[in-house]
Amino acid sequence: MKPMTPATDRPTFRGPAAQALQDSIQAAAATDHHVLLLGDAGTGKRHLARHLHACSRRGPFLAVDCSAHDAVSLGIGLHGHEAGAVRGGFAATPGWFEAALDGTVFLDEVHALSLDVQQDLLSVMRSGQVRRVGGRHATPVNVRLVCATSQDLAQAVAEGRFLADLLRLVSTVTLAMPALRDRPDDILPLARSLLQDQSRHLKQAVPGFSACAEQALLRHTWPGHLRELEAVLHRALLRAPAGVIRAEDLMLPVGDDGASAAHTGAATPASPDEALLADLDALLGRMGERFEGRLFEVVERSLFSHAHRRCGQHQIQAARLLGVSRNVLRGRLIALGEIDARK
Repeated sequence: MKPMTPATDRPTFRGPAAQALQDSIQAAAATDHHVLLLGDAGTGKRHLARHLHACSRRGPFLAVDCSAHDAVSLGIGLHGHEAGAVRGGFAATPGWFEAALDGTVFLDEVHALSLDVQQDLLSVMRSGQVRRVGGRHATPVNVRLVCATSQDLAQAVAEGRFLADLLRLVSTVTLAMPALRDRPDDILPLARSLLQDQSRHLKQAVPGFSACAEQALLRHTWPGHLRELEAVLHRALLRAPAGVIRAEDLMLPVGDDGASAAHTGAATPASPDEALLADLDALLGRMGERFEGRLFEVVERSLFSHAHRRCGQHQIQAARLLGVSRNVLRGRLIALGEIDARK
């Protein structure tokens, strides 16, 4: 969770709805108000948060995926810690607000915060100061919070899962990210921009789109939003011949108009296994940038925790799902702090 400078992945704003959103971003960026970003998973709220920060004059930008860490890790991340104050914390480490002093802290999937961490966050924001775990003195902090969620926080408040006071604090300005299917004028410019970024990361020449490929991109309804578009383009780059991406390289499903793959010029889609692996490869590519230096740690924790939860905390079933022994699973869950060693 280190500070990051604004990325080059700026959103594309062409259509009327997107232009209105851009105007709202510019207005919000000129203030110090906290901002809440709403939108389905995959619509590009992280890109929007970075763009909002880039439009401001604030200092560092620090992003935290609240759904990727347990409550203990998030609590330590919020406050930071002195040397030796936490397990494995041999060096003093600043918390989010110290690291992003005078900048922006982006809390992605903020609804995933536990009530205890929400209360800690609210206290820090109200007091304007934070004290490290094991520390004696509080440090003044000044940050803008940009929070993102794919859930209805008002409903979460009603159900007792989110603090009403915290919702009021973070939603001073609320912006809704429209679905990609509602931004048809943005699809091709956005695809070209993403293609340039992905080609650069893969260290290869930037291809163009054939006319059929462009039509396929426009015809698709994008239920997975921007995240799906990124995965489709990454997959196409791995398949496409030099110079051009064809409709068949996109491997999109048959359109709603009922046209067959033969009529659209598309090849038979990849098998479900191939498509899933390509999506995983694209996801790991994005995670490698976001979790530089600790990608294995994040993926390992997510993998073992997901299997354990999916199997209802039944260790034998979780081990069978992962293809490892129960002893290996139990050892990793203990090391990751997911279960007590006595269980």
